[in-house]
Parts: sequence; structure tokens; C-alpha cells
Amino acid sequence: RAGRMRMLKDWPALKSHVEAWEASKGGSLPIGFILSMEGADPILSPADVPRWWEDGLRVVGPAHYGANAYAHGTGPSGGLTPAGVELLKEMATAGMVLDVTHLSEESFWQAIEHSPGPVLASHNNCRALVPGSRQFSDEQIRALIARDSVIGVAFDSHLPACRQRAPRRHRQRPRRGLRHGTITPRAGYHRRPAKDSCASRPPGFQACGHRSRHARKLAEVF
Repeated sequence: RAGRMRMLKDWPALKSHVEAWEASKGGSLPIGFILSMEGADPILSPADVPRWWEDGLRVVGPAHYGANAYAHGTGPSGGLTPAGVELLKEMATAGMVLDVTHLSEESFWQAIEHSPGPVLASHNNCRALVPGSRQFSDEQIRALIARDSVIGVAFDSHLPACRQRAPRRHRQRPRRGLRHGTITPRAGYHRRPAKDSCASRPPGFQACGHRSRHARKLAEVF
């Protein structure tokens, strides 16, 4: 609804919003947001990037689950497509931030190589602590640190879980439906944990803290 949310399109708008939030001391303010896209399928052509920029899009992750016209995401192996390389060029020209979350190993490294602009990893965890291609290896984390990237933690229950097997009452039961999950009014969207990851448990700050400490150790920040 009008007045409930505010799109933040540039640094001055972000700074102004934060200052207003700090000054309000808990008062009622619109929710500020930066428009991002997870999986660049809606961008039908790299030439359309300027129009998306004018509409307010500021962050793009080229792929989500599976492969698309631009890159390979979580699941399959493969790198960027020629259109994907062109997409990154157009994004850098416009000033869009590249989100490497969900990119396959090959696509990740190619994206880092071909993107001269700012890089974000919005929701990821550490493969050294939770096995699986959905998480980042230490080498990938170091590459992001070298690019001065922001790395966010994913709170999905099957991502920050530890290696210890979860109690039976906390395990997700596979549900019939779409390939990656199903939508129900009671439980929402459920995705089965990856075969190479540990059983899931409700995420907690302690588990996410392990990921943060591991990344800080790689960056030699204490």
C-alpha cells in the first residue's frame, strides 16, 4: 500500500532513510527496500538492463535453481552462457550489483572474472561446515573478501544446520508436489534438504554464528 514501503534507488536515499529511522526511535515509518531479482529470467535480453534500472532494479542474481539463459544455478554444473557474459557487462555499465548467490561453481568463478562492478552474496553459508554445492567453499569466500563483498547468512533450516543429525521431531518430511517442493496453506514452501547436506533442524542464531565466525576467520578479522 502507498506509504507503507519506500524503494531506495541510490546511496542518498538509503542514507536519508537510515537517518530517519534512527531519529524516529521506534516510530512508524515506511519500510525501506532495495529491489533485487533472484534469477534473471525476467530480463529477456541484456539490452533491457537500462530499462530495468530505470524501473528501480539494483541487484541481480543471474540464476536461481537450475539453469537458465544466462547461467547455471544451484543443482547443475556449468558456466555462464554468452548471453550471461553480456548481461554482466550491461549490469556493470548501469551500476547494478551482482549477487552470486545460487550460482554453480563454474558460473561463480566466471561471474567474478567478468564482472568489474560490486559483488554481493546475499544469502549463503560455509561449505566447510555444511557440505553441499549450495554453500560456498573457503576459496570462494576468500575471493569475495578480496572483492570487498558483503556476505549474508541464509536462514533456511537445511542450510545453517550443523553436521550433527537433527532430532526426529525437527526433520523435514518429503512432501509430494513440484520437483523442488510444494505450496500448502499450513506449511508454505518446503524444499527437501540436499542429499549431501546434514538433516535439517530449525535455524538458530548459534548455528548462523558459526558461519559468521568461520568467514571472519578466513578474513583474519577477530
